[in-house]
This record gives sequence, C-alpha cells and structure tokens, in this order.
Amino acid sequence: MLHIVSGTRRHKKIVSVFTAGVVALIAAATSMIFTGNSALALTQGGSCSAFTGAAPLGASYSDATLTVPACGPRPGGTGPRVYPYPGAPAWTPGYQCVEFSERFIYYKYGLGAPHVSTDGEMIVDHYKSLYPGKFTVEDASSKVPLMPGDVISFASTSAFNAGDHGHTAVVQASNINSAGNGTVTIVEENASPKGQRILSVKNWAIQGSGWTYIKWLHYTATAVPPSGTGAGSGSGKPLDLVFAIDTTGSMAPYIDSVVKASSSIVNALTSAHVNYRVGVVDYKDSDFGCPDYDAVTDLPFSTDQSAIQSALSSLAGKIEGGCDIPEDVYSGIDRALHFPWRSGVTKAVIFMGDAPGHDPEPHSGLTPAAIKAEALAVDPAQVYAILVGSDPDAHSFDKAVAAATGGQTFDATSDPSAAGPAFVTAINAIVGSAQATTTTVKLDKTQVAAGQPVTLTATVSPVPSSGTVTFTANGVPIEECQGEPVTSAGAASCVTAFAAAGAVSIGAVYSGDDSYADSTAPPVSLTVHGTCHTGVIRGGVTVPPGGSDCYGPGSVVDSGINVLRGGSLYLTGAVVHGSILALVPGQLLLCANHVDGGLYAAYATGLITMGDLDNALSCAGNAIAGKVSLQRNTDGVQVSDNTVGNGISVAGTTGTLPPPDTGALDMRDNVKGPVG
Repeated sequence: MLHIVSGTRRHKKIVSVFTAGVVALIAAATSMIFTGNSALALTQGGSCSAFTGAAPLGASYSDATLTVPACGPRPGGTGPRVYPYPGAPAWTPGYQCVEFSERFIYYKYGLGAPHVSTDGEMIVDHYKSLYPGKFTVEDASSKVPLMPGDVISFASTSAFNAGDHGHTAVVQASNINSAGNGTVTIVEENASPKGQRILSVKNWAIQGSGWTYIKWLHYTATAVPPSGTGAGSGSGKPLDLVFAIDTTGSMAPYIDSVVKASSSIVNALTSAHVNYRVGVVDYKDSDFGCPDYDAVTDLPFSTDQSAIQSALSSLAGKIEGGCDIPEDVYSGIDRALHFPWRSGVTKAVIFMGDAPGHDPEPHSGLTPAAIKAEALAVDPAQVYAILVGSDPDAHSFDKAVAAATGGQTFDATSDPSAAGPAFVTAINAIVGSAQATTTTVKLDKTQVAAGQPVTLTATVSPVPSSGTVTFTANGVPIEECQGEPVTSAGAASCVTAFAAAGAVSIGAVYSGDDSYADSTAPPVSLTVHGTCHTGVIRGGVTVPPGGSDCYGPGSVVDSGINVLRGGSLYLTGAVVHGSILALVPGQLLLCANHVDGGLYAAYATGLITMGDLDNALSCAGNAIAGKVSLQRNTDGVQVSDNTVGNGISVAGTTGTLPPPDTGALDMRDNVKGPVG
C-alpha cells in the first residue's frame, strides 16, 4: 500500500510524498561486500550531503570514537539516490531508515551491506546471514537488555518479510533494569521528525513503537549482561530528587519521623533500581524580625546512600526559630529548583512544613506564579507536598503549590510519626506506575480520493508532559507519521494520503514517559476512492468535471493532461510527455514529476501545490521544461523548489495557505534553466 506521508514540522524536505513504508535498498550493478577494518578509525560516520537540500535531522548515534548523524529530509518513498557509504552495493531513494542502519554498521563495525534488496524489517536477518559469527539476534524472549550499538528490525509479522517494509533503527542509549523495565533511545531516519525517539521497555519488550514484532542485532564483540541482570540501573528515566523541609521550632516531631525513616527512604529508591541523585534543603523564615535564614543547601546532589541519610538526620539538630506563622516555603522550593538538574531525567521536589508560606515572600518577592515558572523551566520539575500538622491554611497552600506544578500531596496529618512513611509513599509514586492515558484519533476527512491529502490528529488525555505518537494504517505504522511529538495541548498530527481504493483503519499509538503510560487509540475508518495509476498511460489524460485522478511513481503519461472544471489532479513521481492544462480545477498536487511541456492553471478552487518543501506535506520539486503560468487561483498557491525551463508567472492569487505557511502565495527557491 502506497502512502503519501508527512509530519507537521517545518523544515526542508526534498522528496516525493509517495512512500511504501521503509523502502528497500535497491541493489546496484556491483555485488561487492566490504569487510575491511579501515572504517573503524573514522570519527565521522558519513555526512548529510548526498544531494542539494539534504541536512542533519538533529540526532546522531554518538560514542567515544564515532558520530553517525541521522539525515533528512524524511523522503517517504522516492528521492535522489543515496549510498550509505563509499562503494556500497546498494542505494536508497533519499535518506531511508535502511540507509542509516547500514551506514552505522559500516562505520561502527567495518562491515559492508548485503548485496540484496533489504527492507528495514530484514536488516537483522540479512546481516546475521551474511556475518553469522559477528552478530547474535535477540528479542524480548532472550531477557537481555538492548545495548548501545544494537540494530533493531521492526515488523508487522513474525516472518519479518511482510512486504510492508517495516522499519529499522540503532540504539543510542539503554536504561533497563533487572526486571526488563526501563527505556531505550533509538536513532533513525525517515520516521521521527528529529531522528530520535525514547521508547519504554516493559518485561524486556519495546513498547509504543506501533510495530508488533521486534528483534535486534547485537555485535558479539560487545559484552551482553547475563540473562535477567539488566544493563541499566533505572526503571525508566533516571531521577533527580530534592527534599525541602521546614526546620523551624514546631517541626521537631515530623523531622524525627523522617530521620527514623531515612533508611527506608533510601531503600525506596534503591529497591526500584532507579538511577537517582538526591539533594536536601531546609528552610526557615527571614522576615518580620527573624534571622536571615530563608533556605540553605544541606546536601548537593549525591548518590551516596550514607550521605543522604546523614543529611536527613542532621536536620534534627537545626530545629529552631520561626517568628510568625508563615514560613519561607517558596525560598525552600526555589533553592531546590535551582539545583543543577540533569537533562532528560525525572525531576521532583518533595517539601514538608506545618505552616503556609508567605505569599508573596516579602524579602524575595517570590510568588506562586514564579515557582510554577521555575518548575516548568527545568523541563519540568514536579513539586510534591507532605501534609503535616493541623493548620488548614498550610494544607491549602501545599495543595496549591503541588497542583500548579503537576505534583501531588501525601497526607501525614493523622500523626507526626506518619511523616517519614509518607516520604516513602511519595517516592514510590514518583518512581512507580505512570498515570494512565487515553488516546483518540480524528481525521479531517473520512472519505478521500486516491492521492488526496488527509490530516490525522491524535489527542492524548490527560495532557502529558512529553511523549510521541505513531499513526498506523491497518495496524502498520505509516512511514513518516512515526514519532510525531505531542504538543502542549496534548495533540500530535500528520498529513498523509493513500494510493489504493478501499477502507483504511487509521490508528494511533502514544509512547509515553515515566509520568504518563502508553496508550492506543481505537481505530477510525477512512474510505479511499479510486486508485493511483502506475505504468504507461497511452495517449492523453482528461480529468472529468468534478472528478479526480492520481498518478504515482513510475507512471508515464504519453501525452498531456487536461483537467476540467472542478477536477483534481494528484501527480507524484511521474513523467508527462506533454503539457498540463487546468481551467477552473479543484486541487492540484504535483511533486517530483518530469513534465516535457508546460503547465497552465487558472481559477482553481482548491489548493495548488507544486514542490513546496516546507509545508505540512513532503513534496519534492518538479522539472518542467516549458513555462508555468498560474493565474487567478482562489485557494492559495505553493510553488517552490522547481526547475522550470521558461520561468514561472503567477498573478491574482487569493486564499489562505494551510500552516505553517501564511498568506495566499508561497513561492521560493525555483530555478529557471534547462530541463534534461
């Protein structure tokens, strides 16, 4: 099944919108296989410069000796030839996922690619067959963790040759505990917008990818921990945690409980196999005649269990002071939020006090809005409160702070001795099960013509702090609709189209994080009318009034194309031996075509797109030998990145372009010159 695919990101793209999943490497005339070790000395695993417009996606596989960049733009199924390394026996149309895995294996392990066509789902089997002594093949049943440098095949069937091409990626980082739970970071091409995703791992199996069957290559020279031991120390993302505790005079019984529970507090972290760092802050009150003591650091971030317990125990010797009822709670949390947090970890502050805070604090000016902004600024941090004492104002204050930052409160008001155990409960909640989510998917149209773009939108509830969505068609991930980031509104979207008639079941899989669990949307149905033509079409083509026609990669129209009133034309990767004439048409979409004649379109009632690289739909430029004339079209014109023999004339355009473009006309980076 062919797809026309793109995600909702704004960066340069240079490829056709058609794709058939992860396109196989296409075997060239040579059948050479390179196994030399000279590549191992290289520090740069290729560059993203195979053709004009190519660029790094942003992510790379990187270790102490090698960097292999993920390249783009995401090509879909067609694009310029790209060889994964010099002398490679095969090429891909654009930067495909297969290209990245084969380039990585060559530069990392010095092993050349198989000289047979290889899809993403076949990478593991083909390399294992070619180099049986170099790799082992693992899956969830092996109960061994994925390791940096492992190469993954994703498939929709257990045979890993379903014909939908599957996917492949390389492991950059792995954080999996002895129970087989944690996360894995993958680097990939022609999938996620920036070339990197973090996927959860449960019971040794990768979750949230959208693919049903997954296995991976492990290079035998890299040691694998014994089965069941795990490679990482975390159950998910690592944790940075700061305790902020009121040490004024009335806090003695609550701090005594925390000191007694200090070993249990540390054990709650270690028993969960969390890669943690813990800091300790205490705060008092520096306003209204109190000494200048708002908050101090008792322990900077530490992994030393004894140091953590000692810092908590030391709080008992600091209990004194407090002038009026409110304390400098904001200062305590503020100091905690200014710790040097690690990037990409779970960040939490647990605070405890029996009095509300000054609001605002007179000496610091801190307010609830300031604390919320600081928590968000550290990517974010959640603030959790241990409720102690009997002051309802304090409890209301604590609940408001926790709610503002996405944290929770834990009740220890029944007895002072409950304070220490409440810290353990809070830690278990932070490192334990993620909040359940619900994902739904909607389409901007439920019926489309073959080749007609449709926007897929997934909504995740409650709104998560991070995570990605992969859209599926009939249970198989749509190539370039993988790893779409979830916005602050809890939505992810992708533009795609389908080339074959019939009903398509559209789904979405949310890949969560430590705070929000994965979820799968109930599928919705899309009906596709008509089929995109391929092959040679003898004679001219006429699109009837109000009708539509689609011509896909490899199609050749022997003569010109005439689009009548209200007709729509979707033309991708085709050759037209003639001109294209469209008078009062509907929608025109032309990507990566070669037209021997010219193109004239006037008074179109639908959007005209000709090779615009930076809109929501990947669309390569066209080569048009004649003149392009676009006159008085009423629903916007996108015409960019084309080579046109006799230039482009545009006049009288009205309408509003779809995001990310604005206005009625987007016209850039076209070249006037001969078309071969």
